Amino acid sequence: MLSAFAMGRLIRDRKLDVAIARTDFTGCKPQDKGCAPPDGFYPGVATDLGAGCDAACPIMLAGGVRRFVGPKVPVSVQSLAFAERIRSYLAEMSVRQHLFPPMPLDRFDYKRNRLRLEPGTMLTMRLTTGPESANHLVGPTVCKTEPRPQNCPAASALKVDAQFPLKP
Repeated sequence: MLSAFAMGRLIRDRKLDVAIARTDFTGCKPQDKGCAPPDGFYPGVATDLGAGCDAACPIMLAGGVRRFVGPKVPVSVQSLAFAERIRSYLAEMSVRQHLFPPMPLDRFDYKRNRLRLEPGTMLTMRLTTGPESANHLVGPTVCKTEPRPQNCPAASALKVDAQFPLKP
């Protein structure tokens, strides 16, 4: 938890936007033995499919200037130690200090002792800043901005999407 606080503060200090997603690498993957991508980057597509955020993740998410979570990405919180520190940290991040809003019991995962948060609840609590998903921060959107970020590949993300469609 203390590391999550530190990471969230680093994210905020550097004025970074955050999103909950995962990368679906295409072609040569970083985990493949002997894989060296020809252009120096591993092409991939950010996707909400298979992404999730629980445990300390919501604490780090709160550090972002803009915080995006796709509508189908599961986010959950649990009863955590350091309750007073969490309240103080969330106030510092401009998130409503109460991460456990009244929720129907069907949102509580008894097996994992966690409360699932709905997109509307996260927006109301200011844990998220909008309904956008990770796609708002990557690929076609961010690589069209000026100045163009250095990590944008020469091939557009749209071409990568067409060349390597996501697996269902």
